Amino acid sequence: MYLGYDQHNDQYKIMRTIRRETQVRCLEYSVCTLRLGDQSSFSSWRRVEGGKSDYFRDTNALCINGVVYYGAPSNSFDMNHMIVSFDVASERLLFLEAPKEKMLLRLINYQGKLGCFCRTNDNSYSLWILDDAKKQIWFKTCVFSPSFDDLYRKLSLRTCGATDDGEIVFVSQLVNDVFEIFYYDLKKNNVSKIVRNGDISEDGDRRPPRSLPMHLISSLENIRATPGYVSL
Repeated sequence: MYLGYDQHNDQYKIMRTIRRETQVRCLEYSVCTLRLGDQSSFSSWRRVEGGKSDYFRDTNALCINGVVYYGAPSNSFDMNHMIVSFDVASERLLFLEAPKEKMLLRLINYQGKLGCFCRTNDNSYSLWILDDAKKQIWFKTCVFSPSFDDLYRKLSLRTCGATDDGEIVFVSQLVNDVFEIFYYDLKKNNVSKIVRNGDISEDGDRRPPRSLPMHLISSLENIRATPGYVSL
C-alpha cells in the first residue's frame, strides 16, 4: 500500500496493488480516500484503470507534490527499469522511463523533484533528477567520487534523502542505536559527517549492523546543526 497526499483538495489517499498469494507481480490497482477527524474512516475502494500487471516494485516509494513514485523492472527491450507514478488527485497511473543505469537503489525528494540514486554500469554511483515528468527528461546531476564509492561500500551506507541546500544524506547502519550521518555536497563534490560516540567498540571493531527504522530515515535531513559535525 502507498499513502499519498493531494494538497489541492487536502485529501489523503491510499493506493494498493493486489496480487495472488503465490505471485509477486501486480495484478490490479485500487485506491480509497482516507477521511480524517474525530472518527477517521475510509471510503470504498475504487479500481484504478490503465495499470500494467507484469512487474513488481523494487525501490522505496515516496510522494512528491501530490504524486506517488516507485521504481520497478521493465520488460521493455529499450529500458531496464521504469518509474511508476500515481497522481493522487486524478487517480491516474503513468509509467515513466527510468535512467539507463545498472540498478535503481533509492528514490529521494531532491528540492521538490524526483531524484534517483543509481548504481552505474561500471559499478560506481550516480544521481539523476527528473526535470520534466511530462516529457520524461532526466539529467545526471552527479557521479560520485571514487573515494565516496569506497566509503559507501565499506560502511554499507543507505541513502536517506536530501537537505534544503541540496546535500545528499546517507547514514550508516544502526549499531546498538548509534549511527553516523554523511552529507555529500554536490557542488563541492565532497563528503562530511556527523560523528556519534559509541558506534565503535573498545577494540576498534564496528558492531554488527541492524536495520534502520523509518522514523529515523525521515528525520535525518533536519539535524544538520547537531554538535559533532566534522569534515572528511
